[in-house]
Amino acid sequence: MTERLLLDEQLSGAIADELTRRGHDVASTAADPALRGMPDDQVLELASSQQRIVVTRNIHDFADLDRLWQQHGRTHSGIVYVANLTFPSNRGFVGALVVALDAALKWGSLPRPGATGFLARDQRPRSRRR
Repeated sequence: MTERLLLDEQLSGAIADELTRRGHDVASTAADPALRGMPDDQVLELASSQQRIVVTRNIHDFADLDRLWQQHGRTHSGIVYVANLTFPSNRGFVGALVVALDAALKWGSLPRPGATGFLARDQRPRSRRR
C-alpha cells in the first residue's frame, strides 16, 4: 500500500508540492485555507480518516494526542516527528526534509498505523512499535 502524508501547519506547502511532483500523495494543512489553524486533535482525526500519516514539528502536542488515543484504544494512521535538532530551520530545511521524506516513502519506512517515529536525515526513520 502506498503511504499518504498530511503535513502539519508548520511545514511549508512547498514541501508537499515537491513530494507530489516526485509522485507521492501528500496534502498540506498550510497550503489549504480550509485546514489552516485547525486544532491538532482535528488534524490527527482528519489524517486518520483519510489514512494519512501526520508529519509534524509539534512533537509535544502530538505525543500527548498519541497517548490519549492509546488510552482510548484508538489507532491513528501514524505520526512522524520532525525534530528541530535534526532539521534546523535554516535555508536548507525544505530541501533536507523533502529528501528525507522522499527516501522514507520510497523505502516504506514510515511509522505504521498506531506508531510514531522521528524522521532521520541520513537514515531510515526510526519507528516505535507498540
